[in-house]
Amino acid sequence: MRRIPGKQWGLWVAGAALLAVIGTGVVWAQDGGGLFGNFDWGSLGFGDLFKSLESGTGTESTQTQAAPEAPLTPEEKKAVDKGLTRDYRVKAENSTLVLWFDPKTSNLAVEDKRNGNMWRSAPDLTGKNLEISGLWQDHLQSPFVFNYTQDFERSKPSDTKRAMPEMTMTDTTGPDGKVDGVKVHYKFTDPGNGQGIELTVIYRIQGDELVVTVPYQDIKDGLPPKGQPKESGNYLESIEMLPFLGAASNGDDGYAFYPDGSGAITYFNRPHQPEFTTNYSEFVYGPDDFPWRIQTAQTAMLPVFGMVQGKGAFLGIIREGEASAKINFSPSGYNNVPLYRNGAELVYRREYQVFLRRGTPVQKIAENRIPGDREIRYIFLDKKDASYSGMAMRYRRYLMEEGGVKPIQLTTFPLNLRLFMGIQRPMLIFQQFVPMTTFKEAEQIVEDLRQRGVAGIDLTLVGWNRGGWYANWPRRFPIPSQLGGASGLKALAAKMKELGVPLYLEDNYVEAWRTAGGFSARLDVVRAANKLPVYDPRNNDHLLLSPKVALRMAQRDIPKLAELGVSGEELLRVGELMFPDYNSRSLLERDGTADTWMQIAQLSREKLGRAAAHGANAYLFGYVDALRDVPMRDSGYVFSDESVPFLQMVLHGLIPYSGETANLRYDARRQFLREIEYGAIPSFELTWQSSTLLAETEYNRLFTSEYRLWADRVTKEYKEVAQVLGPVMNEAMIQHQQLADQVYKVTYEDGTSIIVNYRETPYDEGGVHVDALGYTVLRGGVNG
Repeated sequence: MRRIPGKQWGLWVAGAALLAVIGTGVVWAQDGGGLFGNFDWGSLGFGDLFKSLESGTGTESTQTQAAPEAPLTPEEKKAVDKGLTRDYRVKAENSTLVLWFDPKTSNLAVEDKRNGNMWRSAPDLTGKNLEISGLWQDHLQSPFVFNYTQDFERSKPSDTKRAMPEMTMTDTTGPDGKVDGVKVHYKFTDPGNGQGIELTVIYRIQGDELVVTVPYQDIKDGLPPKGQPKESGNYLESIEMLPFLGAASNGDDGYAFYPDGSGAITYFNRPHQPEFTTNYSEFVYGPDDFPWRIQTAQTAMLPVFGMVQGKGAFLGIIREGEASAKINFSPSGYNNVPLYRNGAELVYRREYQVFLRRGTPVQKIAENRIPGDREIRYIFLDKKDASYSGMAMRYRRYLMEEGGVKPIQLTTFPLNLRLFMGIQRPMLIFQQFVPMTTFKEAEQIVEDLRQRGVAGIDLTLVGWNRGGWYANWPRRFPIPSQLGGASGLKALAAKMKELGVPLYLEDNYVEAWRTAGGFSARLDVVRAANKLPVYDPRNNDHLLLSPKVALRMAQRDIPKLAELGVSGEELLRVGELMFPDYNSRSLLERDGTADTWMQIAQLSREKLGRAAAHGANAYLFGYVDALRDVPMRDSGYVFSDESVPFLQMVLHGLIPYSGETANLRYDARRQFLREIEYGAIPSFELTWQSSTLLAETEYNRLFTSEYRLWADRVTKEYKEVAQVLGPVMNEAMIQHQQLADQVYKVTYEDGTSIIVNYRETPYDEGGVHVDALGYTVLRGGVNG
């Protein structure tokens, strides 16, 4: 064996060491850390060598080079110049909008010509350096995300990217014969992602709107092969449509609006905690549950949501299928996705609970789909209208033009005067009827207030019915003799008609008690998806009337009230509660329940002249003359930045409304200021007798109500509010804005502005002074 001379051996060792250092340097330098991460190899003359090795462009590199992309065609360049990928094409265009569509993914983008905004279903995250998991990356690149089930117990999420559907596309045409959109039929074929499910989505532009429709007739579940168990199939549960349209990241200019109570907004550029464990996800018109669940969130009373970005905005309106839809707003950080997103989820199978033998709840998914087409309209707003105020005005316009809602014109600014009449107090053996206000005393209260200068009164009697308030529905007659009986109520109604005071009777067609009788606790009550009667877990005598049964009772009893001469019924629960009925004798989905509530309100109008309701669910608009207990705030979620009067902006000058009961306020001054800011009618609930008589009854919430103690306060508040809001009682509230911390300005159609200051220090800006915890009225630019 030939020996290597010592000098040569040393050269070989040095060369090997150098190569090892070079290799280590390349790897560690690529990683950006380690011993050599910040070392300047160029200072030793190795810079070019490392660049060559790192990039694979050295003479010894065997790395395969990616084939260069083909040059852009004119159509592709047009898309790229707009910030889209080369696959997008113009599918439809009108004077306001351009619909761009990617036939490979079925993603879309809507270009607003007025301001240049490009609203994408798949957000552009170029340069944003966001960390998003693989599952959510797929969701981001999909026009919709869907949930399905196999065992009717668990939901499985999927999307169009992960599930790789077969897509068949057809152009749609408008009335003028021009292409206005595209119809896409999706057939999912991936065994692990909803195989066999089929559905169609139609995307089209009309004026300043994108209209998205999901025809029910085209939906198919992935049914199991013949002879196989149903659990081997795939069943559509819900679709989140365009969940990332207008998605924004931290620091962007704009905000999201969602219909939480009166309305709420979350800004994109305000500091929020890095991760949220919850989002806003509520069924439109109330939870898909029953009324005895502890409700921590305000009801979403309007089927709307929106996003504001820069000079543009969109308002989403669920036009069809809203009774079986959710509004989902997710703040940045929810599910570790650093994006604000807002949209609608269309529900086809509802979830419900069943209880095992030992009372353990188990979540189930209904086997039958909720029928009906679904449609969402996205209305794009420009510049001065790109705000929650602009959204409210556009939804108001939609209600009037397409919903047929006609404004209720007031001639005198009213006070909502509620008089509590009677209730039963439990005794050792029997129950004792406690008359708090007789019909004759009610007349005296009204006449006294009129003499004091309360010009307008809407009178509501609470607890006027058989047995008084609570546990006596659905029976109304006979009217308690302790209050004056039917003759006393008839005399009061005649006197109120003479004085021009509308007289409403608070009524309840939703709840029923076994102990009251007058119905079958087996046949006439709401049943859940498990086919069992729905009852209050705290009192199994407390049930829900099947809506169809309730309608029959209204048809029987409202004509009797007409004979007494009352002006209308004030309906409890129907404006804030929605549920399905699985009773085989009176089967209804949620929209069927809403339709029944509307029929009862319409019957009250036809037979008595008027109807009012508690709550403000939008299906009642156009069927009532007044709304009570309208929410005056949002739910206070940690990610909500402001509560806004979106609901009030929609209603003001359209339907009169009242909010919180004034004699039950917990912060008298600030809640009074909220009444001024939100344009609400004052509401008081009073009694002739002392409220101490209610202490041992089911109505102990009315802890202060004696008229003689409240008469001066009622008169003072009415006159003050009437002076401020009376001149604008029939005007639209066209703008609401925050001027400073805890200082807000509301503007009406006639130019009147009201600035409300909730701070404990005065507000002085632009020549306008507002006292601490006060307000200033500007009529035509002059202090009023």
